[in-house]
Amino acid sequence: MNSKQILCEHVNRLLRERNITKSELAEGIDMDKSNLGKMLNGQHPFDLNLLDPIAEFFGVDCEELIRTEKEDGIIRYTDKDTTIIAIRTNKYITDNILQQIAKIL
Repeated sequence: MNSKQILCEHVNRLLRERNITKSELAEGIDMDKSNLGKMLNGQHPFDLNLLDPIAEFFGVDCEELIRTEKEDGIIRYTDKDTTIIAIRTNKYITDNILQQIAKIL
């Protein structure tokens, strides 16, 4: 399962747990409900720019929306207007690597 599928799964779980409709979420993040529904059903690619507004709507951290139980943790790196969220795995990610990624973005 890739990170976008995990994100959709977590958002759908939060909707169910909090008895919120996709229409209510769409209105809360100022998005067309049809497009949001298609993203959450996997019919359209998920727009990662929606990560922050969705997290804010639910009152959770962005990391909670993409975290799986198997992960060692989440790394969040911010440089000026760019934020990188990486999933910590058994591979070593240095601050230098994150800085290089931020420059590319």
